[in-house]
Amino acid sequence: MEKINVDTTKMKEAGNNIIVATRYFSKDIANLKKRIEKMTTETYEWEGNSADKFVTIVSSQLLELDSFIATLNAYGEELITNAQNYENTANYTTIK
Repeated sequence: MEKINVDTTKMKEAGNNIIVATRYFSKDIANLKKRIEKMTTETYEWEGNSADKFVTIVSSQLLELDSFIATLNAYGEELITNAQNYENTANYTTIK
């Protein structure tokens, strides 16, 4: 008979690590976006059409990163949920 070994503690740990990492990544991306937007509006480090185009392109790419971060976060949550489901199944199932 085949056997499945699942370490739910490690699954939950990995899920939590992913969630924490996505929080930090999200904050870094938000800070980067603010910094880039300030270049043409507050600090005037870079002005003109090329600067405006750069800000527009990077802002669009950062939105894609936000979506990626949300997906990673969902994977972390799914790991935790699946670990709990495995535990619940193991607690209510006896195989002989």
